Amino acid sequence: TLDSGEELEAPVVVSGTHPQTTVLDLVGAGHFPDEVVRGIERYRSRGGSVKVNCVLSEPPRFESLSAAQAEKLLHASFTLCPSLDYLEGAWQDACRGRPSESPYIEVEVPSVSDPSLTDDDSVVMTMFSQYGPPEESDWAEGDRDAYAERCFEIVGRYAPNLRQTVQHYEVLAPPDIERVFGLVGGSIFQGEQGLNQMAFMRPTPELSRYATPVGGLYLCGAGTHPGGGVMAASGHNAAHRVLRDLRGGRGRERLLRRFRPGARAATAAPERAPGATRA
Repeated sequence: TLDSGEELEAPVVVSGTHPQTTVLDLVGAGHFPDEVVRGIERYRSRGGSVKVNCVLSEPPRFESLSAAQAEKLLHASFTLCPSLDYLEGAWQDACRGRPSESPYIEVEVPSVSDPSLTDDDSVVMTMFSQYGPPEESDWAEGDRDAYAERCFEIVGRYAPNLRQTVQHYEVLAPPDIERVFGLVGGSIFQGEQGLNQMAFMRPTPELSRYATPVGGLYLCGAGTHPGGGVMAASGHNAAHRVLRDLRGGRGRERLLRRFRPGARAATAAPERAPGATRA
C-alpha cells in the first residue's frame, strides 16, 4: 500500500530489503509462524563500517613508487592493513565501544577514472574503513572528526600531500549509515556475517531457502545466502527458486486463481515452507 492509499498486487513479490524490515515491518509478524518471528527477532545486525568521503584539490601523490605505478594505484582500490594483529586491534576498539585508533582502510579515487563525478578540477577520494561502534551513544562530539584525521594520517604516510589537499570531507559512522540509507544497525551486509548467520542459517533456518511461509513472498539481498558483497548471487539464487517453484506448480494454481480476471484478491496467508514447522 502506497502513501496515497493505492494498493499494488502481484502474484510474486521478491523483497531485497533487510529481512527484519520485510518480515516485521512490511508484512507483519502476524503473518508468520512464531518460530520464524522469534528467529528473525534474534537476527543480529550491528554495523562496524565507517565511510570517509573526501573532496581533494589534487590526487594523492604516492612516494617510493614510479610514476607508472602511482598512476595505476589511482585507478585501483587498495587496502592499508599491516597485519592480522593490527586488524584485531581495530576490532577490539569497536567492541569496547570506541572508534578504532588504527582503522583498517580501503582507499579509492573514483574521479580519476570517472571525471564526471566532479564539475571542476577537484578529486573525489573515498575511504571505506573499519571499525566503528554501531551505537550513536558511543560517538561523542568530535569523535567523527578525530576518526577522519586518523585516516588522513595513515594514508598520508604513503601520500604525504594528502592532508593539505582536503577541501571537504564527511564521516558516515554506522548510526549515520542507518539514518541516511535505512540500513538496519548501519550494517552494509544486511546483518552480521558470523558463522552462525551464514549459509543455511541466513537469515534463519526457516527462511534460508529464499521462500517464506507467506505464499508468493520471497527474500533476496545481502540478508540471504551467500551474504554481502557486490556479486548479485543472492538475487540470482532467489530468482532460480521462484522459477523452480512456478515450474513445479508450487502455489501456481492458487496464484492463478487469485489473480484471474474478476477474482477477488485475498491477503496472502501463511503456508508451510521447506524446513518450517507450524506454530
